[in-house]
Amino acid sequence: QDYPKNRHPGWSRGSVAYHADDGKLFHGSGVGDPFGPRCYKGDVMGCGIMFPRDYGRDSEG
Repeated sequence: QDYPKNRHPGWSRGSVAYHADDGKLFHGSGVGDPFGPRCYKGDVMGCGIMFPRDYGRDSEG
């Protein structure tokens, strides 16, 4: 299903987003929780993903 074009990431059910302009984390709501620092022009931001140990294994091992 496409994400609604009239809503910011994190505002719709099932979505999560960090908004760097205010440092808040949004989880399925338009009301964010304080989470981290605000970011400004020139800042560098990274993103990581932690996969479970059994990621990519099928039932046959």
